[in-house]
Amino acid sequence: MLDVVSKTEGSSQRELADGVRIEGATMTRHLDRLEEAGLISRRRDPNDRRAILVDLTPAGRKTHARLRARMSAAHDACWTGITKRDRETVRRVAMHLSENVESLTADRKEVAIV
Repeated sequence: MLDVVSKTEGSSQRELADGVRIEGATMTRHLDRLEEAGLISRRRDPNDRRAILVDLTPAGRKTHARLRARMSAAHDACWTGITKRDRETVRRVAMHLSENVESLTADRKEVAIV
């Protein structure tokens, strides 16, 4: 989650929720915990009073850097010995699976409306 926040500092809670594909209420609970831990701050959007913008605090930036380094090391370890060609195949199949899941979700919403 911190990765999404850091890439989009100043983004609205709604944009963040959409970015990680969770409901707004779920994002709010996550952000509440991050704010309580001193990792983020929230402020009203000066251009849209309904929107809340999210920023990392200095402690949040430090925590993000530490977590990012660990994640990068774990990522590299997972892909050790796997060729670039095989990595591309995995990416392509994962993207296709994701599109299939998106399609199922869209189909359910259409059925619920009917």
